[in-house]
Amino acid sequence: MSADEKLKLLTSELAYLIPLLQSYPKCYWIWNYRIFLLQTCSEQLDVTTALIVWKGEMKLVDKMLGRDARNFHGWGYRRGVVGEIERLQGRISGEGGKGNVDASAGSLVEEEFQYTTAMYQKNLSNFSAWHNRSKLIPRLLDERNANPEERRTFLDGELGIMQEALFTDPYDQSLQLYHHWLISATCSPASSAGAKSGEIVRLTQSQQLEILSRTLAWMRELLEEEPECRLLLEELIFVSGLVRGHVAENNDPDTISADEVKSDMQSWLDKLMVVDPMRIGRWQELAERL
Repeated sequence: MSADEKLKLLTSELAYLIPLLQSYPKCYWIWNYRIFLLQTCSEQLDVTTALIVWKGEMKLVDKMLGRDARNFHGWGYRRGVVGEIERLQGRISGEGGKGNVDASAGSLVEEEFQYTTAMYQKNLSNFSAWHNRSKLIPRLLDERNANPEERRTFLDGELGIMQEALFTDPYDQSLQLYHHWLISATCSPASSAGAKSGEIVRLTQSQQLEILSRTLAWMRELLEEEPECRLLLEELIFVSGLVRGHVAENNDPDTISADEVKSDMQSWLDKLMVVDPMRIGRWQELAERL
């Protein structure tokens, strides 16, 4: 079979699936067959032609997420399509499609990061957009060759976005989870121990404590407005726990009072037992471990 015949057969099969997907968008086997066809394009067609087919698939992905922006299956499919486009572009940039891969040359990380921005701006509660953003950030900063100052500025920007978003809706779990990830990835005591692959930024302990203290300040302010927000109370306890860990490592009683931190955590746990009685056993256990 000639290359043209292979292309015609594969593209006709891909086109055949479109109306089926419109009728049964959540039928995994249709999607599995579509992935098989696309993978066959990568295997059976020359790299330039295969790249054209895969780029065409992005139009379908955009349409799918345009209809259901929070469809995590759609976001997972998008990551797969983007990954193959990057691989094929890397091959072309590497050695004229002879097989070597130059991943950075074919990178779409900047475009995909901007896509997550556009999607969360349409709907702050798009957990899939925030999740995809968290996967892109370490690679984004590495590919930008960001220095420590640029990384810190980037982190401050993301934390600022979260502060504004959580004041908009502190009950949104997707926002709380993304904020939780940012803080845990950059300000936990273990993250200051040394360099790690794919890290956002390496901060000193004093820098981490500064971020944690600033975070606690605005979260306390938000708690005054939303005193019964379970997610906010949980995050206050989490951030305070990180502060407590740093204080234990620092052994400097003049920096932050460990007793004061413990007292705050106890008061928030007492509040959680009232506003979230279904999990009272969990909160009691945490209180016992303080």
